[in-house]
Amino acid sequence: MKFQPITKIEAPTIDWARVINNLRSAARMPVSRIALMVGSTGPYLTRIGRGEIKEPGFSLGMKLLDLHHDLMGERHREVYRG
Repeated sequence: MKFQPITKIEAPTIDWARVINNLRSAARMPVSRIALMVGSTGPYLTRIGRGEIKEPGFSLGMKLLDLHHDLMGERHREVYRG
């Protein structure tokens, strides 16, 4: 039996800084409120918003995406790259 090589799956990446900045501006939410809603801290989310942290942990990322989806509607797709 001949095995086929595994091909790399290209998944879209997420612009996490844009997620945070969209929530802050479009939803008019201070980062402290976003932090309370997703179970994080304001300073940590601020660092994500500045691009200092490139990717949050899985559960925080899912909570941020869920909140972004709920509040941004069709604009939610703006954060996906690739």
